[in-house]
Amino acid sequence: MRKIYLLSLLITVFLFQSKAEEYEFYKPNVRTFERLEADTLDNLIAKIGKDSLIHLLDKRIINAKEVVKGWTHSISSELTILELMALNKQFNLALDSFYDFRQEYNYSDLPFRLYEQNKKTKDYSEIANYIKTTISKDKNELLVLMYKNIFHLGGKLGFVGYCDIVMPILNNETLDTLYKLALIYPENSRIDFYYMLTQFDKDCGTKDIQSADYRKKLYNSIYPALNLCTAFTDTNEINSINSIKYNLAPKYHLFALGLYAHDFDIKNNQKEIIYFLTSQGDSGEFKDFNIADNSIKVGPNSTVYGLWSLIELREQIDKLYP
Repeated sequence: MRKIYLLSLLITVFLFQSKAEEYEFYKPNVRTFERLEADTLDNLIAKIGKDSLIHLLDKRIINAKEVVKGWTHSISSELTILELMALNKQFNLALDSFYDFRQEYNYSDLPFRLYEQNKKTKDYSEIANYIKTTISKDKNELLVLMYKNIFHLGGKLGFVGYCDIVMPILNNETLDTLYKLALIYPENSRIDFYYMLTQFDKDCGTKDIQSADYRKKLYNSIYPALNLCTAFTDTNEINSINSIKYNLAPKYHLFALGLYAHDFDIKNNQKEIIYFLTSQGDSGEFKDFNIADNSIKVGPNSTVYGLWSLIELREQIDKLYP
């Protein structure tokens, strides 16, 4: 009996040690500033001038774009691919010839809207006619189908892509339900819902259904956990167990979308802008994790959202400051 116990103990110790060796622990690259005030950006612009800052942002945009060119094959999200393609067209980034997206992503079969870009699928007219026919017969059937599919990316993109057609069946209660469905998920998994409400509000939103209010409420439910100030001052070690929590890509995504939706207020969040700008690498890259290890370089998704954020910052700072 004692031999069996000792053997069991040895196996347990061996397995524990194997697991411990399997998990690598990384120290975070905690950012500290001697002086970082609430009006830091204002002071920077007063010191060097708006034109100089815009010039610096232009250089950073060019550098980030160059990094994206070589990493499109490593982008690991259909939504990120669609966002990048829309950004490329909207801002004439000339990235088309560098696209090398993985074949398993069926982004070509998905409708997508961003800015003035409206990508329709081949069967758009067929689906539009189906929606109109279903509404005329039984709108509740369409609502049930919408709520069922909204948990999938295609359902969210379809809600936005056909929002002008489904408007007759939408009301405040519908938006409230969609908002509450998003809250089922942890913060880093609510961002595609936030994209959905943001683009819906831009294309089809009205005061009657309070689309802007629900968009803002959802942003506020995500921001405390995913803001960049918190991310870059966190002193906890990062490992494979907690990597989802410390992945920067959702945080950069929220930062970019928040700017796009104007839920992120530049004047009231100047510290976070400094944290964002100092997180970009010398070659233009943004990492997926805030790790001090310099051997870990490019985060493909993070760099796409870093590029988007830089573009939005450049546009808004140019309009905001005299």
